[in-house]
Amino acid sequence: MPADLRFRTVWQVDAEPEVVRAALVDVGAYPSWWSSVLEVEGDEGADRTVALRGPLPAPLRIRVSGLDASDGVVAARLHGDVLGWCSWHLSTAPAGGTRAVMQQHVMLQRRSLRALVRVAPRRLRSSHAALMRAGEAGLRSLLAG
Repeated sequence: MPADLRFRTVWQVDAEPEVVRAALVDVGAYPSWWSSVLEVEGDEGADRTVALRGPLPAPLRIRVSGLDASDGVVAARLHGDVLGWCSWHLSTAPAGGTRAVMQQHVMLQRRSLRALVRVAPRRLRSSHAALMRAGEAGLRSLLAG
């Protein structure tokens, strides 16, 4: 039985929501600014396969499909090592810039990940948190320069 996980992460970025949205929609450019993203396969406008590596010993391969970006929300379906969805809710932060709230609901498909979540759930969650911290730092750097 696949493990069912939910994540929520909040990023603060010193850029307008439309600029942040454009960066999040450009999945092919992730390796240039998100250090945990090893590569992206596939053509723009089609499903993309993203290879990620965090503190866990094995990389993840996730196919991103159905990417939609409307009304301040960037959302996609996820397949591969995980199955589920991810969404970014973008709004203007009170102090300026963008508040990006990422919500993710996935089921782990790979047997080794399901085993890890049973014996070391904190390690899996801390790995996800490290991936997300790297993403926030990379996006801030990209949009600052």
